[in-house]
Amino acid sequence: MLPNIETDIPLAKYTTLEVGGPAKFFCSIQTEAELEEACLWALQRKEPVLVLGSGSNVLISDAGFPGLVIQVNIKGIKYLASNTAVVGSGESWDEFVLESINHKLSGIECLSGIPGRVGAAVVQNIGAYGQEICTTARKVRYFDLTQSQFLELSGDACLFDYRASIFKRDTSRIVASITFKLASNNASCLAYKELSALFTGKSPSLAQVRGAVLELRKAKSMLLDPADINSRSAGCFFTNPIVDVTVFNNINSDHQEVPSWFQPDGRVKLSAGWLIEHSGFPKGHVAANRRVGLSQKHALALINLGGASAKDIYDYQKVISEAVYEHFSIQLIPEVVFVGCV
Repeated sequence: MLPNIETDIPLAKYTTLEVGGPAKFFCSIQTEAELEEACLWALQRKEPVLVLGSGSNVLISDAGFPGLVIQVNIKGIKYLASNTAVVGSGESWDEFVLESINHKLSGIECLSGIPGRVGAAVVQNIGAYGQEICTTARKVRYFDLTQSQFLELSGDACLFDYRASIFKRDTSRIVASITFKLASNNASCLAYKELSALFTGKSPSLAQVRGAVLELRKAKSMLLDPADINSRSAGCFFTNPIVDVTVFNNINSDHQEVPSWFQPDGRVKLSAGWLIEHSGFPKGHVAANRRVGLSQKHALALINLGGASAKDIYDYQKVISEAVYEHFSIQLIPEVVFVGCV
């Protein structure tokens, strides 16, 4: 059944940055059948398609989107044998984490508090405090716009990478549901130093780890809170760059205690927030227009201070990126998805 398709719908209210022009067409879908009908409707009319979940990791241009925006609300969490869960892409990611913890299933507890929906979590291969989606996602069911049918990919075939997947690289694949393989124990793998330091000599429960993660995120204004202007953001705007060890050594020789994580391939991951702060943009920095700035708690979060346009935010991130390149010869890569922003 074809869902109700509206016209000229402002998208700002559907994004956490609270910016974005109108969608030419807009619909909200609840089932796979509705997703298929909406996609076929767009294909028949040669309208481009944009998938939107909670809008927590996207910057939509002031001109909006010249096609069909599909808000995916496919729900359902079904726990099967062998600690497997099949989850609709429209489910809240954090609610799925909480429910899995209540089932005493581990593997995603360190990803507590991340805003957005399950589908977007897989597209982005979200990660935090030592865990990533790619370690638990075993199968993804999606609608392929190029073949006009539902298909499935194994976890390995999803080509997960740092904050990326085949679904982020190829937007013609629209995620409908995900099968996760979790672990049946009440113990967490505390691989992240900031988190493990809170439990030295202890064996915390999954619920305790979740509570600690939520407190860490709250301290950085990385939990959505209407009362906290620092959370009016799209989360981490840039990914942490992974550089050759010689680049790291050059930076480390000029600065003390550069936050860094050595990778299995010999390269080094650096803190994008640290690079931004050491390029002249401290936490709480405010742009000249006073409409956009950096969070007072986290230099990686660009925030809408009130009345900002998408262009304001895009221009500000560009200035920051250029400053980092000028200081360190490192090109920051946006984690946020740009829609129509140039």
